[in-house]
Amino acid sequence: MVNAVYIAGGSAYDAIIVKNGVIMVDGALLNDFLRGGDFDSWEALWGWEEWDVDFDAELIYDAAIDVADGIGGKIAAYWEDDELIIVDNDLLQDRIEFYNR
Repeated sequence: MVNAVYIAGGSAYDAIIVKNGVIMVDGALLNDFLRGGDFDSWEALWGWEEWDVDFDAELIYDAAIDVADGIGGKIAAYWEDDELIIVDNDLLQDRIEFYNR
């Protein structure tokens, strides 16, 4: 099961999708995401009721696709079963460099 998804926000902002909603990213949060952990305890800035997304905790990745479309972003990486899956390594590295300046 997917636990968290990192979206590079394009023209809007970067976001991490967790089961209870959407979190805006900063450098520290991106580093925390990359280390992994208990994403169920992360507190979302925006809950699902604030997004036009059909959400099911089993379908976090599907919700992330909808959020990415809404903010003009792209999925860069996600955690599934304690493994970091990198979807777009160049994009992820660009965002890491951006936040760690």
